[in-house]
Amino acid sequence: MGLGPGAAFELVALNPVAVMGPAVSTSVTGGNAIVRRILTGELESFPNLWIPIVDVRDVADAHVRAMTTPDAAGRRFIVGSGAGLTLVEIGAILRARLGDAAANVATRTTPSDDIRAAAETNPALRGPAADIDIVKRIDASKIRRILGWTSRPLEETVVDAATSFLDLGRTAPLGS
Repeated sequence: MGLGPGAAFELVALNPVAVMGPAVSTSVTGGNAIVRRILTGELESFPNLWIPIVDVRDVADAHVRAMTTPDAAGRRFIVGSGAGLTLVEIGAILRARLGDAAANVATRTTPSDDIRAAAETNPALRGPAADIDIVKRIDASKIRRILGWTSRPLEETVVDAATSFLDLGRTAPLGS
C-alpha cells in the first residue's frame, strides 16, 4: 500500500547525539568507535573532550514513541541523555568495571594547549581542537515531556558497548 496523491503523513525528526551501546556485529561505527579506541589503547591519552551520549536501545525506544505518540507529529527532538561524559570518565568507567579486560585503557591526559598547537599543522585535529574544554550538555526535557522518554545510565551504556566488543572478539585496534 503506497502513498497516493493527497495521502497525508506525519514527520517526526529524531536527532541522536553520539550513539553507543551493545554492538550486534563486528562492525564498529559512530560513538561506539570512541569506546573501542579507548578499550584497545588506540587512544593513548585523553584530551579534555566532552561527549554527549545516548544508548542505541534508547534511540530505538525514541523511534517507537515518536511513531505512537500523536503529539510528536511535526516536531524535532534531540535524543540524548542530557548529561555527557569526558573521555577521561569513559576510561575510568571501563577500568573500574572491566578489570583486566581494560588493561590497555590509558590513564594519561593530553594538555589542551598541546592539542590546539598540533591542530595548527594537522588538519585532522582541527575539529576536535575546537571542542576541547567545552562542556556539552543536551536539553532532553522536550523528548521526556512529549514522548515520555527516558534514558538509561551512561555507565551502563559504556560498559555494555565494551562488553559487546569483548564478546564479539572485536578488541583489536581499528584497521587491524
